Amino acid sequence: MKKLRSLETPEFQFFNPYDDIRFTANRLPHWQQKGAVYFVTFRLADAVPQQLRKQWESDREAWLRFHPQPWDAETEREYHERFSGAIERWLDAGYGSCVLRHPDCAGKRFTTLMVTAFRKSLGWLCLITCTPSSCSIRLGLWRRLF
Repeated sequence: MKKLRSLETPEFQFFNPYDDIRFTANRLPHWQQKGAVYFVTFRLADAVPQQLRKQWESDREAWLRFHPQPWDAETEREYHERFSGAIERWLDAGYGSCVLRHPDCAGKRFTTLMVTAFRKSLGWLCLITCTPSSCSIRLGLWRRLF
């Protein structure tokens, strides 16, 4: 009778901007940190309408001119509410073709493909969340990157 080994998963460790970071140009994730948990979002090309995206880029560019870095905590919070939050709200609104709404596109084959790709290349999967226009994955690294 074979004895099964228990699966060991490391503790969650969030990205630390003050710790060692490996920067890569052609390999995702572009910023790598040993033991860090990553949150990756894939969105469909038409998930954010071009008009909204162009307005967002223009507003962001103007805001950044008046708010140069480094930022204090309040300014950073304002940036994320205005710009990161806007993108998230638009993704949740269901613009575009929303092909991930169809079971044949977002079902078992799609999820298996994503999980397999990340398990083989990066590490262990924490969570997958799909909307009709995007897919978000939380994962941790198990390979030594440094």
